[in-house]
Amino acid sequence: MVIDTHGTLWAWGKSKRGQLGLGKDIIEVLFPRPVQALSSKIVTQIALGWGHALACTTDGKLYSWGYPVNGQLGYVPKDGHAFEIQSISTVNPEKQSAESYDDDLEQELNVLCQWEPQLVPLGDLEAVGVSCGDDHSLVLCRGGILLSFGDNSYGQLGRIKKKTISVKDWRVDLETCVTYIGSGLGHSLAICCDNKKDEDTTLFSWGWNAAFQLGRTTVNDRPLHVEGLEGHHICHVDGGRVHSVAIDGEGGLWTWGSGKNGRLGLGSFGDEQQPCQVESIQDFKVQQAVCGFDHTIILV
Repeated sequence: MVIDTHGTLWAWGKSKRGQLGLGKDIIEVLFPRPVQALSSKIVTQIALGWGHALACTTDGKLYSWGYPVNGQLGYVPKDGHAFEIQSISTVNPEKQSAESYDDDLEQELNVLCQWEPQLVPLGDLEAVGVSCGDDHSLVLCRGGILLSFGDNSYGQLGRIKKKTISVKDWRVDLETCVTYIGSGLGHSLAICCDNKKDEDTTLFSWGWNAAFQLGRTTVNDRPLHVEGLEGHHICHVDGGRVHSVAIDGEGGLWTWGSGKNGRLGLGSFGDEQQPCQVESIQDFKVQQAVCGFDHTIILV
């Protein structure tokens, strides 16, 4: 999916679970097509999970669509086609390749998929940022409030309240102002700042920690500080299956977690328990970094 300069959302690829948001019975599109359900909106951000998607618009509204089985849409679809799809929580993602992992998830369970974007009620909150894990969702709201919903098998929602009745119950247990968010397959990341000093940032992580993607050796279902980045103004984060990346204010790139396949860019295949700066690109200023399943892409 991409957003053009007019705020129009375009989608293409496979959509067995409605994740393209193009309507019922459209399960594959070979060329970019506008998402008509959002044609009257100006989309500012999008995020894609394994089988669902989120979008926020200039008026602070949040929309979601796709696969709903773990609550990652923020509502229960009332209209849609039933598909049998295996829940991600029944699969061990650490021991599988991307190909076998996707093949296993093609198996089926009876659920209704949301085929077009639908408004997620947020009360008086305004959405300004979104991020998706495989089966969980993070929503950054104006004022630095962070919401989470969806699968919580690994503690990736980061809050005490497991059962939610209202939007207030979605709030992540963070006392400081959140400025940026990122998600991996089963873990979550949030950059926070002191309201008095925007240049002082702290990175928090929580959730699945099979290969130290949280930046520590312990497993936590509550947000904890990622050590090793003190003195660096962190402005961007993202997560893959079992690794994480961050960018500091000077354009430096930091990586940690699983080093298999060279995804950390450190010149080795070893795992890293804490953030390490990628020295091979110190002559460049990194502007953006994104994680795939087992790889990393940067823009300099």
